[in-house]
Amino acid sequence: MVSNSLSYDGTDISYKDKEMKTKLNVLIFCALFFICLFPVSGAGGTQGGSQGQKTSAVPLSVEIFDRGNMPASYGTPIDNRWTNYVKDNFAKPANIDLSYVTVPRAQEVERINVMMASKSAPDIIFCYSNPLFYSYAAQGGLTDLTGLIAANAPQLQQLWGEDVLQYGRLKGKQFGIYAKRTWTPHSASYIRKDWLDKIGFKAGTFTANGNTYLAMTPDELFTALQQCVAQNVSGKGANNTFAWGVFSAGPGATASQSPFIGILTAFLSKATLTEEVRAINPTASSHPSLFWPGVKDAARFMNKMYNAGLMDPDFALQRDSQQFMARVANGQVGFFTATDGNGTSESDPSGNYVYLLYQNDPTAEFAGLELLNNQTREPQYRFSYPPTGMVIMVPSFSKAAPQALQYMNWLAQDDKDKAGPIIYGVEGEHWQWADGIRQPIDRDYNSNSRISIGDLSIMYNGDPNPKMDLAQRLAALSPKMKPLLQAYYDLGNTNTYTDYVFSQEIVSETKYSSNLQAKSNEVYTQAIMAKPQDFDAVWDRLTKEYLTIGGQEVINERTAAYQNR
Repeated sequence: MVSNSLSYDGTDISYKDKEMKTKLNVLIFCALFFICLFPVSGAGGTQGGSQGQKTSAVPLSVEIFDRGNMPASYGTPIDNRWTNYVKDNFAKPANIDLSYVTVPRAQEVERINVMMASKSAPDIIFCYSNPLFYSYAAQGGLTDLTGLIAANAPQLQQLWGEDVLQYGRLKGKQFGIYAKRTWTPHSASYIRKDWLDKIGFKAGTFTANGNTYLAMTPDELFTALQQCVAQNVSGKGANNTFAWGVFSAGPGATASQSPFIGILTAFLSKATLTEEVRAINPTASSHPSLFWPGVKDAARFMNKMYNAGLMDPDFALQRDSQQFMARVANGQVGFFTATDGNGTSESDPSGNYVYLLYQNDPTAEFAGLELLNNQTREPQYRFSYPPTGMVIMVPSFSKAAPQALQYMNWLAQDDKDKAGPIIYGVEGEHWQWADGIRQPIDRDYNSNSRISIGDLSIMYNGDPNPKMDLAQRLAALSPKMKPLLQAYYDLGNTNTYTDYVFSQEIVSETKYSSNLQAKSNEVYTQAIMAKPQDFDAVWDRLTKEYLTIGGQEVINERTAAYQNR
């Protein structure tokens, strides 16, 4: 008789209790079923069973700009040395299937709007438009990242802190992560020190960040510039000397931008420009409101400068800064204000006009100037950029929000085994240490081999370390140019304010922004050019018009938002 059972040693086994075997099989089946149903999860979507096998990688798509500026030898925006570096060093270890989606830089908002409407946008999108971000968040188009940050982006959370993260919230929920701007100074003013020496004018001094600069009130500046013109220190004659270097801010911008903002902020005071005032009155980045305390007095002073012949009578016709820069280089300008370090370059044609002056006239010397409030002699209360760059978002229909945060977290770390090579380049190839400063080895090579880096390194606006950034910039300048850049950094970081941050969209501001910006420009231009006796009438009439075309509606909505904050 053939046995139907075998022991492991080959001997016959007779089962006396088949029920026991059935129960055992059921238990084994259930165990296997639950293992399959609840696999072990790993970071970034990595999954493994009892034998450590991984499941397929989690897909993550990321927006990247296409600027049409890459030669074939470099690659494409989605396939080049640096995108492959991110894939190899971040995506593969995290078991993420990373891909990039190109968006034409010139059509970024339109293209993203289309993709958002069709729910085909990548998992990570970004923009520079705050109204667009608020609109997406308010309409339910973005993922709430609030409860996901601590687990998926702990380093970013620590590096950014509340100072930066707060800008990405709407009604208490984190709908966006802003890039971190490390350089926040907006503007600085400069005056021809050699002109002051020629007329024997003794300016005061002001110390910032341990460095000493010249200091004057607006009234003292007026007197000094008037004497410079009267004594023809430029050697060009009164008709060819433009003591205060100005130009129109151009279409779509307000005249309170450079070059007016240096004088304008000298009339502001921290005591009167409170958080509530900054919140309620309409603002647009660095454009101080027409209705802030002190702004009308500042415009009246500019009117005085204009009617005294201390500025270009045709400034309103200049839609760019080309003529202004040429006049600085030719020795015709005695004082100016520049934003973003403009005027401190030696090689950039859009900002090397002081350097060209020094080449034309080695005796010329501009010095940093701190304007003081006429009444209080406090340093000017100047605008500073918020610590933010572009806003980075995850669409609500994305299935990869944790992985998106892991991607941002990795890019926020500038270690050499993280995003360091993306942010700085490769040590020994693109840069080397010299006197404790990260110095470029070959700027042309760096530029040609890192074309796409600015659009890939989305977490920082500028160098992560502002002091290192300053040291690197200073090291690239000649001795006579260094003080101008140092002044921009030191004075631009002195006694500053930033725009008030609302955690909700100001709908009317988005609706009327373009018209209000154009009207603001008209207010400043016409008020500055008015006859002194007509200044009040012109200012009052045009600011009233500003209110009637949407300005009052913006003020009302901002007031309600601030009171209900």
